[in-house]
Amino acid sequence: MFMEANLKRANITNSSFAKSFFGKANLKEANFTNSNLKNCVFSKSSCIATIFKHADCSYSDFSFANLTGADFTQANLFMANLYKTIEEHTIWDGTNKKNITKNRQRFRRGRKLATQYYLEENSMKNIAKKLDLDQPWLEYGNIVAFKNQQWIVKTNNGEIQTKKSISCLIKPEIGDKVLISIDSQGESFILSVLDRAKENKDINLNFQGNVNIESRSGKINLIAKNDISLASQNNLTLASNIFFISSHKGDINIQSLAFTGKKIKASLKKIKMVCISVEQVIERLTQKLINSFKFVKEHNEVQSNSSRYLVEETLIMHSKNATHMSEEIITINGEQVHLG
Repeated sequence: MFMEANLKRANITNSSFAKSFFGKANLKEANFTNSNLKNCVFSKSSCIATIFKHADCSYSDFSFANLTGADFTQANLFMANLYKTIEEHTIWDGTNKKNITKNRQRFRRGRKLATQYYLEENSMKNIAKKLDLDQPWLEYGNIVAFKNQQWIVKTNNGEIQTKKSISCLIKPEIGDKVLISIDSQGESFILSVLDRAKENKDINLNFQGNVNIESRSGKINLIAKNDISLASQNNLTLASNIFFISSHKGDINIQSLAFTGKKIKASLKKIKMVCISVEQVIERLTQKLINSFKFVKEHNEVQSNSSRYLVEETLIMHSKNATHMSEEIITINGEQVHLG
């Protein structure tokens, strides 16, 4: 039952509404093409420019309906009741009007049927609210401009100012072909971007507010044939139980880096460092080397509480001048000692 329903511009083609009641409904510019409307009641409804092409309206009652500009091309109106209808510029091309009646009694029966419907729902006002359908329809369009945080979309019915639906993740651009949803109240949304102009092939996923991408039972892969870039104006945080990086070559450019951890284990073939200064504070340092070379251009100084050198074979110290100073004892012990 669609008593006093607002179905203006509703696109309900190829549908079945047999034995439905559309009394006093607003059906202006609605499209019922190829629909089953057999034995329906359209009494006192507004059917201005309504499309009934190829619809089965047999046995239906259109008493007192306004059929101005309605299109009944190839429709079946067998035994339909057209009592006191307004039929200015109504299109009847190929319409089956066999046994059409203009009978007030059928209008009265339809009105009685409507009364029964009202009693079943208990309140005429509540019924109208429940059945006042605001069914949207879909249209193709091309974006021609962006103004006041809304897109201007050119359709076959003119330009429409609309906004992007939350479910449309791709940011629309001028020139895009889009699918939009429109209702009888004039509210519209861009549902999806269907095609993009050749000169603008970039795809931008656009969100408002925080965004979470979550996989509860699987993994997430980001795969690109070329580059993948991550950029943030604030912080970039990576957190995981185990962290892996694998690359043939890498470059890291960080102005200031602080590293905190418990253990580092590195296995490298070669390390090359160029620094202006290096400062290390270590409680214990152990190094195992096969060969060790150190070249100091100017000054080399070691300060320690005690020092010990163990050399298995030869210890050679060569300098232009050498000074050994001790506040107490200097001991030189060997099988042979050569001086001079």
